[in-house]
Amino acid sequence: MIPGLEPRQRTADLSGQALTLDQMEYLGRQRTLVGLQLDGCPIGDEHVRAICGLPRLVNLSLSGTQLTDAALEHLARLPKLQLLFLAGTRIRGEGLRHLAKSQKLQVLWLDATDVTDETIGLAAALPKLSTLRIAKTRVTFAGLLSLAGNERLRVIADDQFTAAEMARFEAARRDAARGARGKGEASAEDEAAAKKTLLAFFEELDAWERSLTAAQKKGAPIFTPGDKAACAAIFARYCTKAAQGGARSRPFGEPPEHDGETVVGSESVSKTKLWLYTKGKAGESRYLLARGPDSWQIEKRQWKGDGWERRWL
Repeated sequence: MIPGLEPRQRTADLSGQALTLDQMEYLGRQRTLVGLQLDGCPIGDEHVRAICGLPRLVNLSLSGTQLTDAALEHLARLPKLQLLFLAGTRIRGEGLRHLAKSQKLQVLWLDATDVTDETIGLAAALPKLSTLRIAKTRVTFAGLLSLAGNERLRVIADDQFTAAEMARFEAARRDAARGARGKGEASAEDEAAAKKTLLAFFEELDAWERSLTAAQKKGAPIFTPGDKAACAAIFARYCTKAAQGGARSRPFGEPPEHDGETVVGSESVSKTKLWLYTKGKAGESRYLLARGPDSWQIEKRQWKGDGWERRWL
């Protein structure tokens, strides 16, 4: 038996426990486990091998253990593994090639390991990986740039690289994505026009939010039919018909949603569509704009979380 583990348990946090190989084999027979945390346990590759037959395990944290690259071959056998945390282990990266067999792995933390420029590319090649953490590793800026070709991958490096280097990395990613699509590009004049549309939308929508906030402070009714109509009119001026539905349930707050949001980059999809990348109080976003008969219009917004996620305008 293992202290803190009950029969048919779905998640277990056994961090810091000195588990024997027999206990790990017992743990490997708990077929209901979906999440397992073993951070700081004095366990090595053979201990991990004992749990790699768990059929439902989705989330596995092994940070601060004595794992080496040999363990990655065992971990690749977990059929449903999606999140794997290996911070502070003895991983060097050569074994990452084994994880190519993992068809569901989406999140991988390798911070405070000995992965290098030569091995980090093996992680970027994993078929479903969307988030990779490489803070406090031996990966240099050149190694970071080698990941730019993976459009879907979000790289977390904390302060390992300067803000200027991260900006160069994001620009390299956009350039790589543009080249991969192989389509025509919007002109510089089109990009300027699209940016003007987006910033005007921010300005008018922020003004509308401020008016509702002021009315709320005075005790006046808010979100009246007139308020909704004013918001709908802003969306009609700047957004495609598909995006105008967001005006019906538009939230508001103080400061407004887009207050201080600035455009930091662009990426052409074609001659008539482009992404504008922004930073603001909500973090990083990107907006898809399409060229209409008379002006550029906003089609949708995505927010950068674990990958790009759809978000209201």
